[in-house]
Amino acid sequence: MIVANPRRVRLIAENDAKTDGFDAELLARLGRVDPRLLAPVAHRGEQAQRDLVLLRARAGAPRNELGVGGAGSQQSNDDGHA
Repeated sequence: MIVANPRRVRLIAENDAKTDGFDAELLARLGRVDPRLLAPVAHRGEQAQRDLVLLRARAGAPRNELGVGGAGSQQSNDDGHA
């Protein structure tokens, strides 16, 4: 399977006649003639993908006012005050 980079396939990106069928036919023809014309996208390996998910999860973890710690780093009482 070839995953084309849509920004690099000018024939489709600049075409005013946008339909899925037409785009699919153009992609198939380009892939048959010369797959390099599709500017194929290289996918990450499985381990690299898992590492990226972990890094993104850490980056999105909630922080307290000091910017330290995660969700459980500050205790609050019943009325919501620390």
